[in-house]
Parts: sequence; structure tokens; C-alpha cells
Amino acid sequence: MSNNSLLKRIELLIEREILANQTLLVQDLLLKNNPDYFDLIQNYYDESTEAVEEFLLYETDIDSEIWSEIDFFERLDLAQENGFEPQPNEIYEWWLVSDWLAEKLNEFEQPILETDYGIWWGRTTTGQAIKLDWVIQQLVISTDYAKFGNQEQPT
Repeated sequence: MSNNSLLKRIELLIEREILANQTLLVQDLLLKNNPDYFDLIQNYYDESTEAVEEFLLYETDIDSEIWSEIDFFERLDLAQENGFEPQPNEIYEWWLVSDWLAEKLNEFEQPILETDYGIWWGRTTTGQAIKLDWVIQQLVISTDYAKFGNQEQPT
């Protein structure tokens, strides 16, 4: 697949599935109106493989040969037994997104806030175009989004 083709597919996804930047609205919703909404954010805490491995490597005396041979969930249990507490993701921007995109972003463990008022993606990067975000590029590649001309996106 050419970079030009991938870029066009990414731009099409952004045009169709990312509806509006609503950072100020969501911040007001979270901070002023109902702090309980923080509990509704899926993937708010970083329990990623990288976070667990970084903790085990730098915060414990456990030999990496021991934990590198076990699966992720056992590794997470081991980290928690040794004091691992996942930290909240730093969310810089909130974007109103389609149901389809929210589902796919959730599969990539991206922060998602779903309320009666809409579904938002908590973007953990800022200062660059969305089309440069690793998660968006990987999502387009993994779903073959818009690969089939003008047809609807795959499920």
C-alpha cells in the first residue's frame, strides 16, 4: 500500500468519523457539572503493556527474565502485587466521534467517554494533525478503512 493511498484513507476516516473538537464542552462537563463523569471514561487509567513493564523494570527488584516469560494478565497481577497503580492518561483534547470510531478506538485502549449527550475520544496527543497520530494510522491499516473505494467502512 502506498503512503499516498494510506493518507487518503486516513483523511477520509477523519472527515467521516471525527465530528467536532469539543474539548471545552467536555472539560466543563467533567469539571463543573458532574465529576462522576470521570468514572464513565473507558481506558482512563493506563494499564498498557508498556506501563506494566516499565513499572516491573524500574520499580521492582524482580528479574526481567521471570516476568518476560508470562502472559500480560499474569504480568499485571505481579505488578499489582508489588504496588503498581495505573496512572490516568493525560487527555489533551476531546473529540466528538461516531459510534463506529469509538468502538475501534476502544479496542486500541484509547480513552472514550460515552454519555447521553454523545461519545468523545480523549486524545492523548496534541500539537500535531490527527492524521499523524499513531493510533489513527494503525486503526486505518487494521480495519482496511475505505480500502474499497466509496463503499462503507468495514465493521
